Amino acid sequence: MSIAWSVIEYINDKGRLGCRTLFATHYHELTELGDKKGIINCNVLVKEHMSGVDFLHRVAPGAADKSYGIHVAKLAGIPKEITARATRILEKLEKTSRGSSAKKEADAERSSEQLEIFNAANHVVIQAIRNIDIDGITPLDAINELNRLKKLIE
Repeated sequence: MSIAWSVIEYINDKGRLGCRTLFATHYHELTELGDKKGIINCNVLVKEHMSGVDFLHRVAPGAADKSYGIHVAKLAGIPKEITARATRILEKLEKTSRGSSAKKEADAERSSEQLEIFNAANHVVIQAIRNIDIDGITPLDAINELNRLKKLIE
């Protein structure tokens, strides 16, 4: 990450290239550089759904709100064992990161998590269940759908 940061500063601050430069990275920390004159954060729009994500092939202003690297790995055919382990590692890292944040930020996050209980009706799994056509689904499709929903919450 430090190399990427340094390259961005070199290109932007020194004006060495004399042209616009597209710099793509998965390092969220680099979005802080968007505060510098001449640097604009953009992200690829993504639509999340029960079976994963769809990359919409559209670029929008602003930083991405989260990483989709594991989804990309799944699309690339990386073995499930690896992506499952990566998911567990990511969850651990996110917990560690939250634990080292300022108390005010942690308190706000906890409040948000507590409020999530009351917003369960908007949860992606609940929405998917609502979208199931109970009258038009076959028993086999129902089992497959239940298995897909189960994987989402594991």
